[in-house]
Amino acid sequence: METRRDDDGLLRPPAWRSPTDEILRSIIRHWHLVALIAAAGAILAALVSTTRPKLYRAESVSAVGLLPAAMTTSETLHGVDTLDRRVVIASIAELASTGPIRDQVHAAGDDVIDAVVLPSTSLFRVTVAGRDPTHLAQVANAIPKALDVQARSLYAVYNVVPVAPAVKPVKPYAPRVERAAFAGLVAGILAGFAAAYLLDRRRLHAAT
Repeated sequence: METRRDDDGLLRPPAWRSPTDEILRSIIRHWHLVALIAAAGAILAALVSTTRPKLYRAESVSAVGLLPAAMTTSETLHGVDTLDRRVVIASIAELASTGPIRDQVHAAGDDVIDAVVLPSTSLFRVTVAGRDPTHLAQVANAIPKALDVQARSLYAVYNVVPVAPAVKPVKPYAPRVERAAFAGLVAGILAGFAAAYLLDRRRLHAAT
């Protein structure tokens, strides 16, 4: 069987090393290459991330309530029961992202509007994501007012009351440069491992 001289100077058959041993030795031998590729991956990913447009999010919280003055006693009890089952709340919240509401609040074409009913409450949260932080806060605060008109029109006995108005977001939620850099670092490390191993394989074949 063909033998070769190992790093410790002893002659051993090629089968002496497992594939894992070969990879680990390649990484240790070419650690500087692995570090260089990993750093390059992290830097490149961070640079690409910084070129993307900054995205912001504004949130407002509102409550769906009853208008007892417009109801009889039995209607009030029925309305409370329906409200407790969150049917009306969910229906009103679903209107937040519809075309008519977007037009009323002057949402931009690339603004993303989402409304979520908060568990076990009569509250729902409106989230507006986009590029202009000032505009996003205005839209997030205008939506409950537009929904109030819709609720009164559709159900007559329900209204929408703002609870926590949106404020202008200060920091963007995307892009996340740190997360991108970390992902680039991990990808660079893996690429460095592969490059180190392939470099050793190439040198071994060249020697033989």
